Parts: sequence; C-alpha cells; structure tokens
Amino acid sequence: MKKIFDKEDIFISFNKKLSSNENIIFKRIVKHILLNNTPYMELSENELNKLIKLDQNNNLKNFFENFMKKKILYSYNKLDYIKYEGMFYIISSYRIINQKYYITFSEDFYKIFNKESNDFKIYKFNLLLQFNDSTSRNFFMMLTQKNILNNFIDISLTELKKILEIEKNYSRFYDFEKYILLPVIKEIKDISNIEIEYEKIKISNNRKIIGLRLYVKDRLNMQLDTQAEKLMEDIESLISNRHGAYELIRKYIQTKGLDYVKKNIYYSKLHYSGKFDTFLVESIKYDYFNKRFKEKIQNKYNLIFSYEKKFKNLKNLKESIFEILQNSRFLHLSNIASILEDTFGIIDDRYQTGLLKEFVPFYNEFTHNLDKSNECRYEDDVFLIFIEFNGIYDSYIYIYKKY
Repeated sequence: MKKIFDKEDIFISFNKKLSSNENIIFKRIVKHILLNNTPYMELSENELNKLIKLDQNNNLKNFFENFMKKKILYSYNKLDYIKYEGMFYIISSYRIINQKYYITFSEDFYKIFNKESNDFKIYKFNLLLQFNDSTSRNFFMMLTQKNILNNFIDISLTELKKILEIEKNYSRFYDFEKYILLPVIKEIKDISNIEIEYEKIKISNNRKIIGLRLYVKDRLNMQLDTQAEKLMEDIESLISNRHGAYELIRKYIQTKGLDYVKKNIYYSKLHYSGKFDTFLVESIKYDYFNKRFKEKIQNKYNLIFSYEKKFKNLKNLKESIFEILQNSRFLHLSNIASILEDTFGIIDDRYQTGLLKEFVPFYNEFTHNLDKSNECRYEDDVFLIFIEFNGIYDSYIYIYKKY
C-alpha cells in the first residue's frame, strides 16, 4: 500500500534551523528576487540594523559569516525512476563598501525564485522554502504528493501527526487545532493561495475525534485557468492546436505574469504571417513584444532618425511617414514620399503599366507588407528603413543611412 506521504519522493530542508534574524534576512532576500529578478541585493548598515537585532557579542560580519554556512538540502524523484539530490547555499558571497552590504545569492538558490522555468519550480521549492518551519512544509508536501488540489482527502490524526513530525505532542485535539492546524492552514493560504477547509471525523456514537476530511482549493490554479481561458477567447479562430496553445499560455502566465502573456498575444495577432501557432509560441517564448524589433536594429549603419510613438491606427502611422520622408535629409526618398502621398489611390494601376518602376521596391514594402503584417523593411543603396506598427503600444520608425 502506497504511503500517503513519502519524503523519498520530494524533500527540501535547511541543514540547520534558521535563527529569527536569519529568517528575517531570508524572507527579505526571497522578496527581493520575486520583485526584482536580480541575483544580488544591496542593504546599508543602517537598514540591516533596523531589520535585525544583534546582541553585544555579535556584529553584522559575524552574522553573515554564520548565515553563509546555512545550506539547503533537497531530493526529488523525476518520472518515478530518476532520483535527484543535492545541496546549495543561500548566499555565495558578500562585500562591504562604505558601510553598504552587497549580497550575492548562490546560482541555484536564485533559480528557485527567479522568473525562469525549471525543475525547482515544478517541485514547488519556491513555495516550500517560504514556510516558517517543517510542520507547514510537510503539510504542503503532503497536499502536493497526494494531488488532492480542488478535491478532498480523509486522513487519521495519527497519520497526520506522523507526517507533521509531532506524533508525541498535542494529545488533545483542541491544542492540536489551535497551535498547529489553524496556523498551518493560514500560512499555506498566505504563501500559496491554497485554501483548506476541514470536517472532523468522529467515532460513531462517540465525541472522540479520530481524523479529518480535508477540502483543498487551489485558488492560484483556478485563477490561472480563468486567465488562460479568457486570453484563449481572443485567438480561438486563429489557432489549430488549442490544447498546446492553452498549456503554453497558462505556463507563461504562471512564470512570467499575465501582462507579459497578454502583450505577446497582442503582438502575435498584429505581426504573424504564415502559421499563427508557430508565431505565437515564438513570441511568448522569446518575448517578441519587447525584443523582436530591437533585434532588427542595424548597429553597423548610421541611425539618422528614430521615432517611437502610439498611433491611432495604421493610416495615421503612414501619414506620419509621408511627413518624415519629406525632409531633405532623406534625399531620393523625398521624391518617393511625395509621389506616394499624391497618387496613393491609383498607384496600383500605374504599377501595372510600369510607369513607377523606380518606386516599386519601396511601394511593395510600404504598402503590401505593412498592410499584411503591420511591419516592413525597405533597403536600397543609401537607406535602410524599419517600420513596426504596434496598435495601442508604441510603434517604431527607424531610418539608417549606409556608410
């Protein structure tokens, strides 16, 4: 019979219990990584003295030297047959410059809380390490291993106390409920957004409580499902693999945030050509919203004009381009701009008769590609032009002159 909880499946703990001061700094480090996503932190001596209280036989240098000895031990079974185990330190180094402490986190510790996806997050180490003690940590690991989120489980008090490693304590249920069960439930909700309700299981015709029925609701997962479904509504008609798109969107909402995914979906709808699914995967994975245009920038040429602005619509952007190209700096393109502006409505007919051959390359880029995918790239012997229309966000017009 499979055990309800087995530390051989997943385990994480500190080699030594953190002191109250160490726990304060630990929580400050975790909060910093979650908010700033950087592998280091700066704290002045004054800030540290306000955060922690050291006795007269201790000082900040001694504190950090002792804190650096604290390490995290872990193990987990992947795919039921590959066992991983190891250890890492919380901080790898610190230095003091003019009474300011510069603290660098160890690489593996940083990976647990940063925004990238990895095994540590899959096995919820980022949540487990935020619990104050092993009691809450063990309770949460039990919920994870039993996969009872949004479900329920019946468990005896004997088994539950064994899992929480308090078999010999709290013989009265009142004490167990007050000092263990209720505080643990509150801490799990605060850290993981998981809500737990319970019913007492009693012996028939007896008031003695022998177990609990635990009802577990993962509010975070329910929220992720709702957010992912809402975003799917906007692209339902464009995708061919709904399940794949949904799982991708849900995963990146959890790891990168809702705003990140919304912007990259919006960008994909504006700029895809060919298969939408492929472009969507690339956009979300590589953050096309923030990076794709910047990666096109040609540093080998001389940037002579750049314009970043929100335009009401594509027509408004085109009108702005006409005005920009009238500038004498753009030499032969000035002529193209005036002809395009004056004859835009009949240029297709002229193109067919060959009357505007010298303007055809620019016309093809400016009209066909810009209308099709809200972006274009024009290049001739003198100029290189990048244009990207981004709807409700900043659009880009960059003009380079070749050396």
